[in-house]
Amino acid sequence: LLAAQPYIQAAKKYGVQPVFICPPNASDKTIREVAENSEGYTYLVSRAGVTGAENQRCATNLNTLVEQLKAHHSAPILQGFGIAQPQQVKDALAMGVAGAISGSATVNIIAQNLDDHAKCLAEFTKFVRSMKAATRR
Repeated sequence: LLAAQPYIQAAKKYGVQPVFICPPNASDKTIREVAENSEGYTYLVSRAGVTGAENQRCATNLNTLVEQLKAHHSAPILQGFGIAQPQQVKDALAMGVAGAISGSATVNIIAQNLDDHAKCLAEFTKFVRSMKAATRR
């Protein structure tokens, strides 16, 4: 992560904890470096490709990645990419991550309700509550 040094320095200068991404195809070296340099959290990418709520299939090696990151004392691991359903949150937590990130699904709710703020808020609230409920064990 030599190329990330300017990012790390700038983040720390402004009191921001650096966050690094662990992709599903990460090498052992990358996993170690991500774990050693992430401070706020470690972003575990669910699958290769671009983000989006439409493709919700996860890589098959996520359990191994979680174990490896934890072995290197990673910052809390949050899983993202394709997280759009409460069951995906449950599955992520069962695998041992600290939480899940659902970006595209929230953006889609906003985009579909730009002209109706009340409906947007209602839909967003319903979505967040369902995702939060999935965190309760």
